[in-house]
Amino acid sequence: MKGVWVRRDPKLAVAGLVATVSTTLASVFLVGHHPDLIAYLAVGLWAVALSLVGALVASRRPENPIGWLFLLSATFVSLSSLVQGWAERSLSAGNPAELAAWLTLWLAVPGFGIFVWVFLLFPTGDLLSSRWAWVSRLGLVGLVGTVLRLAFRPGRIDSFPDHREPVRNRVGSDRRGARVRWTIGPDVVRVCDRFSGGCGAFRNDSRTEWA
Repeated sequence: MKGVWVRRDPKLAVAGLVATVSTTLASVFLVGHHPDLIAYLAVGLWAVALSLVGALVASRRPENPIGWLFLLSATFVSLSSLVQGWAERSLSAGNPAELAAWLTLWLAVPGFGIFVWVFLLFPTGDLLSSRWAWVSRLGLVGLVGTVLRLAFRPGRIDSFPDHREPVRNRVGSDRRGARVRWTIGPDVVRVCDRFSGGCGAFRNDSRTEWA
């Protein structure tokens, strides 16, 4: 496991710390006088502290994945806080903020799911034995499955309970059928339609292939 991380430049650890601090400050700025400002500050301080520890470990022991995992976790958590603040600010101004709202559904999940590997690899950076490899693989499958389930879940987005108008997940698919269908194609098309104004020929081909 260490061989994957030994080639990492310690300067990347500093860059990760700077990115976490920057996104945390941006999220606090976005929410302003929001009633949940204290919660944003608490999450931000936790992410910055985690990133600081990760940067120290990664810069001194770049071969040990623990520091890099801390940095990666802090990055996901701070980005989640940023898009949450972005969505809150946009919704309060009357804008739909569909992309930001969609990201709030799943972006924090990898940030906390990464701790599965922190516990598995602590403190040496290696698994206790090869028999623990199946736990790592199972954790990866569970993490990816959870992200996909949340990202494509239809219905209301629960991240904004105080918003008067319900914010719905436009990416989620609520189709029902007697046979199993591939969902990635139509969901990608729906992302393109909603968030980027369409994907040209790919959109047309996908509708034909997955219809």
